Amino acid sequence: AEGIRFNLPPDKTIAVAALSAALLSGILIWITLTGEGHSPVEFLQGQLKVIAEDSLKAFKESGASAEEMALMKEATQYYVSAISRAPVAILVVGAMLTATLNYLLVRSLWLKFYPATYFQDSEPANWILPDQIVWGFILSFGTLFLGDGAIKWVGLNIFIIVLTLYYFQGLAIALSILKAKKAHVVVSGIVFLLVLTQPPMIGLAIGLGLFDTWVDFRKIRKPVIPAQDEPEDHED
Repeated sequence: AEGIRFNLPPDKTIAVAALSAALLSGILIWITLTGEGHSPVEFLQGQLKVIAEDSLKAFKESGASAEEMALMKEATQYYVSAISRAPVAILVVGAMLTATLNYLLVRSLWLKFYPATYFQDSEPANWILPDQIVWGFILSFGTLFLGDGAIKWVGLNIFIIVLTLYYFQGLAIALSILKAKKAHVVVSGIVFLLVLTQPPMIGLAIGLGLFDTWVDFRKIRKPVIPAQDEPEDHED
C-alpha cells in the first residue's frame, strides 16, 4: 500500500511487499519450528514425504507395474530431497505470487472507479526485468551442476526465484501479444488458463521471459546510447 501511495513503479512495489512478507513469514516459521525442535528443512521434507507417499499409493492403485513403481519412487525421493532444500525460494515465490495478485486486483479496482493517479506506467503488458537478472539465472544454474553442499542449495533457491521472475515476464509478453492481436476475451482466457496450468506452456512462458533479454519481443527496451566524449577546448 505504501509503495502505491508513493507512486513507486510496479516492480519495486511488488518487490518490497513480497520481500517484507517473506521475511516476516520466515521469522515466524523459524521461531515456531525451532520451538518444536524442528528445522524448516526437516519440516518441509516431512510434509513432502507425506504427499509423495499418497501419490505413490494412487499411482500403484492405477495399475502401475513394479518397474514403473520403482522409477516413480526413485524420482519422488530425488524431488523430495531437492525441494526440501528450497524453503527460502518457496517462501519468496509464494510472497511474490500473493503480492502480484494483490497489486493487480487493487490496480483493476482503482482504475475502474478513479483516475490513474497512483498507477501511471503500470501496464502489466509492459512489465520488464532488468537485463542483469540473467546473470542470476546463469550463475545459479551453474551451481546446480558444479556446486556442492551449501553452495548448490543456495543456487537452487536463487534458480527457482529467478525462474519465477522470468515466468512473470513471459506472462507479460503473452498479454502484450494478445493485446496487439486484439484477441477476444475468451481466447485470452483460454491462453492464460493453459499458461497457468499446463507444464509445457509454463515452460514456454519461462522461455519467452528469458529470451526476451536478447530478443526484446515487445520492442520496448530502451536502446543504450553510448556516451560521447566532450570536445576539448583548444587554445589559439
